[in-house]
Amino acid sequence: MKKYFVFISIAVFFMNLFIGCSAETLRIRRAKARVNVILNGISRGADDNPKNEQIAVCRWWRDVALLTDINEFGSAGNAFDKWRLALDIYPVIDSYTIEDAEIDTEAKHPTVIVYVTINRMDYTLRVPEKGTIGCDDIF
Repeated sequence: MKKYFVFISIAVFFMNLFIGCSAETLRIRRAKARVNVILNGISRGADDNPKNEQIAVCRWWRDVALLTDINEFGSAGNAFDKWRLALDIYPVIDSYTIEDAEIDTEAKHPTVIVYVTINRMDYTLRVPEKGTIGCDDIF
């Protein structure tokens, strides 16, 4: 049994090495996917379904699918609207592109810096794991 475990561990290591799935790569992929869900949820056309914006708020606030506390959701929604107003992407955005991302090596908590273009404007987003997304350009 021990030999089997060692073999599987070595196989997984080499698969990750060849596929490029290091811990950093996975964090970057998760952060980019999170930003994509948020921006897609507030894109023109997505506003037809209010659930898209609700999901965007929850993912932006602390990267959860649903905030069950109504007071917390209200606070998150208000903060999200202020963030969008500051970025000039309220009420919806016309276009966005996720350009690049990198690990923020100076952050106290695991954070990925995601570079995006929204409505032809460039922004630098700080995406902490399980925390509220900030923007270097406004905060």
